[in-house]
Amino acid sequence: MRLMRISRRPIQFGTGSRRHCALGKWVLGVLAAALVLMVAGLGPTKDALGSGNPAPVGGPVFDWRAWSPPSSIELGESFRLRFRLDDLTESAEDGSISVSFPDLTQSGGSSSYYSSSQGSVTTSSYSSGTSKVKYYDRGDSLWNSSSSQISARYLLVEPLDGNWPANASKTLELEVTPGEAGEFRVFYRFWLCVDNYADCSRAPTGRDVDDRDQQGFDVGEFRIQVEESNSPPSVSAVSPLQSLRIDVGDSVTFKARATDEDDNISRVEWYVNRSRESGQSLSLTGRIERSYTHRFSSGG
Repeated sequence: MRLMRISRRPIQFGTGSRRHCALGKWVLGVLAAALVLMVAGLGPTKDALGSGNPAPVGGPVFDWRAWSPPSSIELGESFRLRFRLDDLTESAEDGSISVSFPDLTQSGGSSSYYSSSQGSVTTSSYSSGTSKVKYYDRGDSLWNSSSSQISARYLLVEPLDGNWPANASKTLELEVTPGEAGEFRVFYRFWLCVDNYADCSRAPTGRDVDDRDQQGFDVGEFRIQVEESNSPPSVSAVSPLQSLRIDVGDSVTFKARATDEDDNISRVEWYVNRSRESGQSLSLTGRIERSYTHRFSSGG
C-alpha cells in the first residue's frame, strides 16, 4: 500500500471568495476524513498479538508492533517480550526500541543483563546483534524529553543502533523473570530520527499511550500479575501399612496423612475401586490425618 505524507505547505482553494472558501473547507474536510481512514489502515490494530500503528507523519514513517505477554504467571516463571520496528521510507540516522521496567528499581550490576532480588531480564535476540543492547541501571545517566541529563530511577533496556537503512525491520526479544509477587509493569516505545535529531517520529501515540516513562516520553504499557506459586499437596498412608487378609463382611479403618506447604488443604476424599466413597471437608491447614472405615461386601 502506498504511504502518503502530509505537505507542510497549506492547500489553497480560490482567491478569497466566500463561495470558494466554503468549498475549500468542505473539500479539505473530505480529504482529511479520507486520509484518516487511509492512515488507520496502514498498521495492525490492537488484537491478541498486541498493538501496532504507523508513527505520526512528519518525521520518518515507521510501523511498530508489541506482542502481548501473558496477563498472569506464577512466581518463578518467566515470560518473553517481543517488539518490532519497521522503517517504511527514508534511512534514519538513529532509532531504537526502548523498554523500561518501573518495578526494577534495584541495581542489577551489568550493562548487558539485569539481575536482582526483584527479578531478572536478559536479551534473547536482536536483529543487529545482542551486543548492541544496552542496560541502563539505577543511577545511570539518561537524556529526558527536554534534552536534559537525568539519573535513571529504574531499568531501561535500549539497543544502541545507528544502522537504520530504508525499509529496515528490526525485532527485540527479552526474557523476563519477576522476583516478587504482585503486579509487574513493562513500558515500551519506538523512535526514529533524521537531520541530526531535528526531525523525529515517536510511538505509541493517541489511544495507544498508556503512561509516561522516567524520561518524559509517552509509552505503551503491559501489566502482568505475578501470583505466589502453589505447591501441590502430598498424601501418605498411616495405617494399615501393609497388605491385609480379611473376610467378607469385615470392616477396616484406613488412615491417611495429608500435607500442604501452602497451608491450603480443603478436603480429604476416599476412593474404593476408583469410586468416591467419602469426602471430608476440613477447616484445618498444614499437616492433618483423617480416617475412613470401609466394610468389604465381596471378595476380590
